Amino acid sequence: MEEKIGLRVKQARLDAGLTQEELAEKANLSSSFISRLENGKILPSVMKLHMLADILDVGLEDLLRDFFRQSGGPSDALTEQILYQVDMMTVPEKQYLLAYVELFRNFIGKR
Repeated sequence: MEEKIGLRVKQARLDAGLTQEELAEKANLSSSFISRLENGKILPSVMKLHMLADILDVGLEDLLRDFFRQSGGPSDALTEQILYQVDMMTVPEKQYLLAYVELFRNFIGKR
C-alpha cells in the first residue's frame, strides 16, 4: 500500500512540475521525507497526505484510491494492472490514452 501511495504522490509531483525539494519546501517537510514517501518506505498521516494533495492539486481520494476500491471480482487483478500502468503515465499520456480508448469503444460498439 505504501508503494502505491508513494507512486501516486510522485506522479502528481511530476505532473505539477515540482522537484522533491520544491514540494518539501511548500509542505514544510524535509526532502528526505518526500523521498521516503515516494519510495514506499513510509506511510504519512492522513493530515500530511491531505496537505500534499492540496499542494499538488489532486484529490485525497486519488492518493488513497486503494483504500476505497472494492475488490473480489474476477477481473480485479487485470484492473489493478491497468490502473497501475495508467498511474505511471504523465497527464498528456493519459489524455492520449483516453482518446484512444474512446475511439476503441466507438469502434467495437459499431460491430
